[in-house]
Amino acid sequence: MGFEVFDARVSSRAHGRLAVVTSPRNNVLRLSAGLHRALGTDRAQLLWDAEAKRLAVRAATVEDVNSFPIGARTHAIGCAAFLRHIGEAGDDRVWAIRREGDLWMSE
Repeated sequence: MGFEVFDARVSSRAHGRLAVVTSPRNNVLRLSAGLHRALGTDRAQLLWDAEAKRLAVRAATVEDVNSFPIGARTHAIGCAAFLRHIGEAGDDRVWAIRREGDLWMSE
């Protein structure tokens, strides 16, 4: 088998689904490009359901003190404290996301 060019967008696409990739080693949560576009904003609220162990993302505004900026090119949110809060540590994890009302939540 020959060499293949690594697609740098592979984590953003997450196998063609809307997804969030948590990357504790890099202290970021990376949205898929499609999810970032679907939110329609460059800020987001991060929500966590501790009982069900589910993650959710909601569009937010600059005025919202609980919102995080989303990198325009990287689709990443710097959120080390949030990742510690939800107990994400170690390897990257892909969360498949679906829409439910104004929330984009993990399955």
